[in-house]
Amino acid sequence: FEAEKLLVAVGRRPLSEDLGLEEAGVVVERGYVRTDEVMRTANPDIYAIGDVVGRLPLAHTASAEGMVAVDSILGRSPAPLDYDLIPRATYCHPEAASVGLTEAKAKEKGYSVATSQVMFRAIGKAVASGDVEGLCKLVAEEGSGKLLGVHIIGPHATELIAEAGIALRLGATARDVARSVHAHPTLAEVVMQAAQPAAQLLAHLRVQRAERFVEQQHLGLHRQRAGQGDALALAPGQLRRVAVGQPVQLHQAQQLMHLGLDRGLRGPLGTRLHPQAEGH
Repeated sequence: FEAEKLLVAVGRRPLSEDLGLEEAGVVVERGYVRTDEVMRTANPDIYAIGDVVGRLPLAHTASAEGMVAVDSILGRSPAPLDYDLIPRATYCHPEAASVGLTEAKAKEKGYSVATSQVMFRAIGKAVASGDVEGLCKLVAEEGSGKLLGVHIIGPHATELIAEAGIALRLGATARDVARSVHAHPTLAEVVMQAAQPAAQLLAHLRVQRAERFVEQQHLGLHRQRAGQGDALALAPGQLRRVAVGQPVQLHQAQQLMHLGLDRGLRGPLGTRLHPQAEGH
């Protein structure tokens, strides 16, 4: 690779000098204006948004902060921005975009995570257009399946990330995305296809936990006298209570998972069994 010039653009600094901010009662730290969660400065009559507040120096961040500030000025008590849900976009080739937490950051915050990814070369429209570089990676919470982050490198990544931002904003799970039918052929299918293995993995993990729970219940039943309590018996087509002492087969938990017959007793991606649940 040869080029005539190399542009190095590293770091940013705020341009807040000589504006009389300190005299106006605005607190400035290392050139950045300090604000509260609704963009109000130490002077309640002055608001600040954008790069000068030093949170996430992106144009669309400044626009969102501006709306929060205006709502606050008008007395509407706006909800503060969740900066983790603001998409990051890099306009290079291939494009790169992300929203939410990375795998490392999610673990740092204490989440047990499951991840999955799909290469653009598996997407029909990417192949047809001859632009197959890149991938889509999903980060989800292991227990609930809730999406924690989506990261895309590849064609039109900065456009595709919008769907992921909405999914995170609404608290969607990997299963929700996997079951949302996408038009074919489209590049957006990369998000759906990345969600499918995540949903399958999380479902498998929850089935394992369900089986362990049933096994523990089964072992405990034999320590009780018949008629002293109830146990869950899982059968195709129903979830019912049976007298203590009747056998509980481990494979029945998996049947329940796949048939979706738990009637609200499971999380979005798997089965959560509890002997007192719902009275079924």
